[in-house]
Amino acid sequence: MMRYFVSLVFIMSIFNNLVLAENKNDVYKLDKLNNQIINLKKSLVGDGDSQESLNNQLRKTELALGKISARVGVLEKKIKILNQKVSNLNKQKKILIAYLDEHKSLVKNHIGSIYTQGDDEPIKLILNQQDPKKINRIFEYYTYFINARNKKINSFTSKIKELDVIQEDISNKKSNLVNDQNELKNKKINFLSLQNKRGLTVKKLNKKINSSQMKLALYAKQKANLELLLMKSKKELQNFEGYFSKNNFSENKGKLPWPVNGNLINQYSLKSNSSLHSRGWLFNAMVGSAVKVVHDGKIVFADYLKGHGLLIIVNHGNGYMTLYAHNQFLLKKMGDWVLRGENIASVGNTGGLDKHALYFEIRQNGKPANPKNWLLGKN
Repeated sequence: MMRYFVSLVFIMSIFNNLVLAENKNDVYKLDKLNNQIINLKKSLVGDGDSQESLNNQLRKTELALGKISARVGVLEKKIKILNQKVSNLNKQKKILIAYLDEHKSLVKNHIGSIYTQGDDEPIKLILNQQDPKKINRIFEYYTYFINARNKKINSFTSKIKELDVIQEDISNKKSNLVNDQNELKNKKINFLSLQNKRGLTVKKLNKKINSSQMKLALYAKQKANLELLLMKSKKELQNFEGYFSKNNFSENKGKLPWPVNGNLINQYSLKSNSSLHSRGWLFNAMVGSAVKVVHDGKIVFADYLKGHGLLIIVNHGNGYMTLYAHNQFLLKKMGDWVLRGENIASVGNTGGLDKHALYFEIRQNGKPANPKNWLLGKN
């Protein structure tokens, strides 16, 4: 009996140790799982912060690229105008030199005549005349001759001064031209550097949002931001409905021009799982191509918006708005009134787009409208 009791105690102690060991193992597993969850949450928060940081970096880079592109455009026009001015000045210079060469010997003779004859020449001529009746005629003739001679000398002197001014102007413009060309060269170098930086940022961002769920969440957030912006824009323009009533957007259904010269690559769709560009049309177009407003209106937003890049929103009144996204740079600012067909921006890929394109939307009372029903056939 004693042996049985000892054996039972021994078996129970083993069982208890096993249970304790198993409990400890479970606690360890639970702790490990909790730590993994905590680490995962930290990672997700970190990824979110990192993504936000990359988005901010992208925004700064694309805004800088937009400014450089705009400056490059200004410099190229300025250089073209300066070259034309230098060319015109050189033509004027050539004409002046030809005039001076032609009249040089004549003026030289006139000056020589003044030097040799002196100031008393008219007196000598008068004194040599025997007939007093001829004196007045000779004096008049000589006065005319002197005036004509002085006029030619003065004209010659004036042309020399004019030539000096033109040569100085040419020199200044050439100096400005060299400065502008150097600035243009530096801007283009900076542009390429920033473009490479943008490419790396876009790649990093795409890695962060490679899953479908993350993409959908990102699109939902970007759409919500846009909706909020549109609501604010609509409220701010209620005072201008009188102007818009005279130029009704709705009367132009099916008659509006395309906002850009390009090809349609993404069409309108309202499916819940569709992309960010599904509520309008995405046009493939050459970088720098003109973006034109489709109808008269007032610009209520002209700035950078995450996911849409450099964006312009135009309010056409009576609940109608149009959006123009992913521009390289903007030619208009908030508050500007614009007319149908007016250039408002240039095509780009801001907002993290992997190609140069224009995203275009029409909104009616805040709701997306299919551009197919509003725009003319392809330009």
